[in-house]
Amino acid sequence: MLEQLAAFLKEEPSIDVNAAAIRKAERLLAAESPGLAQRLAGKAADGVRTFLAALDFDSRLTPAVAGFRGVAEITQVAFSAEVCEIDLEISPGDDDHSTIRGQIDAGDAAEESEHGTQPWTIEFTNDDGRIIQKITTEPDGAFRSSLPDGSFTMVCTLRRTRVEAGPLNIP
Repeated sequence: MLEQLAAFLKEEPSIDVNAAAIRKAERLLAAESPGLAQRLAGKAADGVRTFLAALDFDSRLTPAVAGFRGVAEITQVAFSAEVCEIDLEISPGDDDHSTIRGQIDAGDAAEESEHGTQPWTIEFTNDDGRIIQKITTEPDGAFRSSLPDGSFTMVCTLRRTRVEAGPLNIP
């Protein structure tokens, strides 16, 4: 996987990629997300296209507007990958659980069949990679779930496409 990234970057004239930079990137990736490179390398071999979604927005990271009163109860989080966008609203609930409402928007890339748009399967995994919850979206990509407080990765799968988004911190 990193070799493919390096090959891409070498074709970019504005970016200087050398062996030392690749080793440094591998060390940073290993320190930040242990086992991620190995998991992705293994997934590529099974014919499934895997994408890592980038965090585009987290309302908890946005400074409050001057003059605005009150604290927002709902957290908004947005991820994007080459094949889809993931929009989430996280509402704190009772008993250290939060409600997650969201939608996966694959745009023109949505899988159509004779029965309409195909739903995504979403697995919420913990830091150990253990599946905490598995749900299926509505055909339009909408979903609702309840998760305990913690840090999770969303693994969204549609046939031979997998999108990993995270970390998703609840609440």
